[in-house]
Amino acid sequence: VGSGVCGPTRAMASAALFAGWRLGRTILAYRQARFVRDANVAIGHQLQQISTGANRVFHDVRTSAGVVDHVLVGQTGIYAINVVAKRSPKNGSAVLKNNCVAFSGRDEQVSVVDITASALRLEKEISRLLGHKVRVRSVIAVPGWNIGEQTSEKHLLVNERTIPMLRGWRDQSDYLMNEDVDALQKELTARCRRK
Repeated sequence: VGSGVCGPTRAMASAALFAGWRLGRTILAYRQARFVRDANVAIGHQLQQISTGANRVFHDVRTSAGVVDHVLVGQTGIYAINVVAKRSPKNGSAVLKNNCVAFSGRDEQVSVVDITASALRLEKEISRLLGHKVRVRSVIAVPGWNIGEQTSEKHLLVNERTIPMLRGWRDQSDYLMNEDVDALQKELTARCRRK
């Protein structure tokens, strides 16, 4: 009589290993989703603090090219803020190189092509709504990271501490008329309520 593992026991052991592996993957996915949520909340809170007067912040704004995490609208301009959530080491820094955000100590880079596309699409949709050309400034937020050299004129790279500097990133052509701000805020309110 052999002393090997019989068929049903081997199957149960395999099923238990698979269930353990799936549980581990689920826990990691849950932690990552919570981290991304917390990063967006941190940036959202900072935006709420700097939105004064006629400025308003909208969250999860849909465009035909994707979702913009946060949009700040006011008389001084329109800013499309997208969050790139990556865990940072102590004193880790992020820089914008070409079409990617690069992080110190990592080979991995995050492409900003989709961020650029959604900001440009938002700009087109807003221009169509208002009946004249407007500019949407693209801001990329990397909470927890120090910000390195700024080499791009297309995007402003910020963290949760430096995000107030986006208010200074504008010129005279970014300013909006009161009626434009009102129309835009009504449209974005309606967009954010749609499911």
